Amino acid sequence: MKNLYRDRRWLQKQYCQEKKTLKEIGEICDVKESCISKWMNRFSIPTRKKNKFQPKIIDWEYASYIIKHYRVKKRLELSKPLKCPICNKDKKLELSNKDHKYREDIDDWQYLCHKCHYIYDKTTINNSIKCIIRFK
Repeated sequence: MKNLYRDRRWLQKQYCQEKKTLKEIGEICDVKESCISKWMNRFSIPTRKKNKFQPKIIDWEYASYIIKHYRVKKRLELSKPLKCPICNKDKKLELSNKDHKYREDIDDWQYLCHKCHYIYDKTTINNSIKCIIRFK
């Protein structure tokens, strides 16, 4: 299987039809990714562009704050309101987590304008702090 990458049809099938990465093809053939890249260029097979901003697939519980917002934003994109649901103004909206537990549940997220988001966070965080102090 070592010289399979030197076969144009096989290499094109692995990369274009089966959507394998250069690294995966290199592992199959027991060669480095750079070697596969060289043969791709030699055969004039166009390579896919790497998206630097696309986050790696990470379990929700280990995902960062930014990745969680990115994932939810992608899922809620079609249901994004045109106006802020609180002040009803036509402003730029941002994602807000309702209870600050950042669960994967879509119903736990909302779109608010920056001002309403700030006020919402201040009031919900202060109320939860008061509740914690009250029960101590």
